[in-house]
Amino acid sequence: MPIEYIAISILVVIIAFQWVYIIVKDHSFNKERKDLLNRIMSKDPVEYKRLSSEDKPKETKSINAIKRYKDAEIEAYLKATNGM
Repeated sequence: MPIEYIAISILVVIIAFQWVYIIVKDHSFNKERKDLLNRIMSKDPVEYKRLSSEDKPKETKSINAIKRYKDAEIEAYLKATNGM
């Protein structure tokens, strides 16, 4: 097997990995873009929470610090406005 075939095979594998990377990054970019547009277009934190919860069919088990802070901020707003 000549070295040219091996080089071509390696290049094809590298190109395939690059396509997979591009597809994954494009998917995450679209998800973040949709979330940002929901944030910008919502009139208050309650509407944003409703819009963001519609996108997720099921809550994930891992919760990061930013999400906890965001949820606490929304809950504080709800308590302040609705007298909960």
